[in-house]
Amino acid sequence: MKLLRLIFALMAVTLTLLRSQEPKRPEFDVASVKPGDPSSHGQMVRSPPGRYEAHNLTLLSLVLGAYKLNPAQLIGGPSWLTSAGWDIEATFPVNSTNEQKSQMMQSLLAERFGLVTHRETRNLPIYSLTVGKDGSKLKETTDPAGSMSAGPRMIRYTSVSMDELAGQLSSYLERQVKDNTGLKGRYVIDLKFAPVDTSAASGATESGPTIFTALQEQAGLQLTSTRGPVEVLVIDKAEKPSAN
Repeated sequence: MKLLRLIFALMAVTLTLLRSQEPKRPEFDVASVKPGDPSSHGQMVRSPPGRYEAHNLTLLSLVLGAYKLNPAQLIGGPSWLTSAGWDIEATFPVNSTNEQKSQMMQSLLAERFGLVTHRETRNLPIYSLTVGKDGSKLKETTDPAGSMSAGPRMIRYTSVSMDELAGQLSSYLERQVKDNTGLKGRYVIDLKFAPVDTSAASGATESGPTIFTALQEQAGLQLTSTRGPVEVLVIDKAEKPSAN
């Protein structure tokens, strides 16, 4: 018994030491959180060098942005998750990476909103991205980085992997897109389509083809609805912050 108690004591000490050695998540230099204007329905985000400015963003938008999720990957949350808006102003080092800025927002959500979460894997509807029956129409490139632009009616890359494209499509379709194309290179892609309607998966509109049709006709790729394992973020707790 004494030996077992000693082992458990050593395990507890080891866990404490390991936790103390975990790198601290980056934080904003200064951050202000205030309730948004309830009469305003618009949301706006600006990020000039060294600053983050959000107006009337809901907790849903803040969490999705901080953790790089689509709505289907977020489970639970308080009753005001999508109704209460928040104004946030924060500063950070100009040379911060996008990943560091995301971690700073995660820190702010934990500190100011009392956000507590955990991750799970669930079997959810997804889209499988594959090469169409007539083959890919993509042009391969040796450019390792390139540039990209995206909007409600277009996605344009001068160099993109299929995994990166799948991630971009996930943000449009609000559902996880898994790359099953088997294409391992980097490619040029220029898609033009009608504004995405996540309730429709085929056909066209007066203003252009759907994103599904555009992928088939312009890139030789197709999306198939299926189910698969998806990592989700579950909100265990969140509180309205006090204004400052």
